[in-house]
Amino acid sequence: MLLEALATSAVSGPLLPSTKHEAGYWEYDWSPLVPMLLDDSISIGERAAKFHLALENVICDLALRAKEELGIQQVGLTGGVFQNKRLFEEAADKLTKLGLECITEPRLPVSDGGLCVGQVREYAATLLRV
Repeated sequence: MLLEALATSAVSGPLLPSTKHEAGYWEYDWSPLVPMLLDDSISIGERAAKFHLALENVICDLALRAKEELGIQQVGLTGGVFQNKRLFEEAADKLTKLGLECITEPRLPVSDGGLCVGQVREYAATLLRV
């Protein structure tokens, strides 16, 4: 919450290098972000904003890869990370611009209690594909 509160504005956030593993999952290298986060010549607000942008970029990159590789058209924005209003709104806006439908459910808990709904949806979809 402090990072969200400190964030001002930034033109761009770093694009983090990624690797696809044989098991099919993507791993992102966050180490290129560290020098920027420690750079005192950049205001704390801008560093916080760039961190948010980097996280938004990862979220959108993963969703776009899922769309391209798996035909995913919907993305559930749940879990504790999306209690961050800035992250939620910016990621939802970018995902929508990428042609993905963002699913949220205001009746669910905003913390990790809402994650199980996405897991149930995915499991149900898997049963329908079998």
